[in-house]
Amino acid sequence: MQRYKILPEKRFGQNFLCNDDITDLIISESGIEPSSRVLEIGPGIGALTRKIAGIKADITAVEIDLRLASYLKEDLPSVKVIASDFLKIKREDIGPFDRIISNIPYYVMTPIMNKLLSGFSDALSMTFMVEESALARIKASYGTKQYGPLSVLVSLYGEFNKVINVPDSAFIPRPNTLSSVITLKKTDEYSDVLCPEFLTFLETSFSQRRKKYLNSLGTVCGREKASSVISAVGLDENVRAEDISPEIFRKIFDLIR
Repeated sequence: MQRYKILPEKRFGQNFLCNDDITDLIISESGIEPSSRVLEIGPGIGALTRKIAGIKADITAVEIDLRLASYLKEDLPSVKVIASDFLKIKREDIGPFDRIISNIPYYVMTPIMNKLLSGFSDALSMTFMVEESALARIKASYGTKQYGPLSVLVSLYGEFNKVINVPDSAFIPRPNTLSSVITLKKTDEYSDVLCPEFLTFLETSFSQRRKKYLNSLGTVCGREKASSVISAVGLDENVRAEDISPEIFRKIFDLIR
C-alpha cells in the first residue's frame, strides 16, 4: 500500500485482508489445487491472489477498482485480471471455474452471491469472507423472517460450513463489524435447478412475502395455473413464500417452466 500509494476507497467498501494466518486458512479450505480454474471476486491488493498464483492455479481475478486492477496486472503477470464490476459481467464471457473465492465487499454481498450461485453453480466450491451478522440470512431456514432467495440458493447448491470468525484487526482499515469465512461445497442432489431464471423466479416469489404466495406465483404463470401448481406440490393456497422449503421451490419451478 505504501509502495503504490494505495488508499482504501470507501465507495468500494474496501477493507484489505492483511493476515497471513487467515489467508493460509482460506486457501486451505478452498480446495484450490495446481490444476484448479479459480475465479476471485474483489482481489484488492492481492492477499489471496498472490498465494493462489503461487499454487500455479489458473486464476481469473475481477476487480472493480481500476487502480488495483492496474497494480495486480503489474505485480502478478500470471493472473488474468478483469477490470470490471462483476455484477455487469456476462457469464458467457468468463469461465467455467472449479473454485470461486472472494473477500466480498459487504454492501454487495447478496447480489454477488446470488449471481454466483445461480450463474456459476458448476463450480465445485465457493469460499467467502462475509459479515458475520449476514450468516443469519445466508443460512436461514424456511419459516423464518431471514429466509429469502439467497438462503434458498445456498441450500440447493450444497453443503454450508462456517470455518472461522475473523477479527477486525486482520484488515486495513479495520471494519466496524466481525467477519466470517464460510465454504459452500457443491452437491448434485438439487444443484441442477440453479440458473439465472431460477433466481428471477425466487425474487418474484419473495416480492410479496407477507401475502399469499398464490399472488406472487400468479404474476409468473397466471392465477389459474399457479393455483394448480401449488396444489400439485401439496401446499395450501394460503401459504406464504417464507414458509416454502427450497426443495418445494425447485419442484414449483420445474412445473412452471
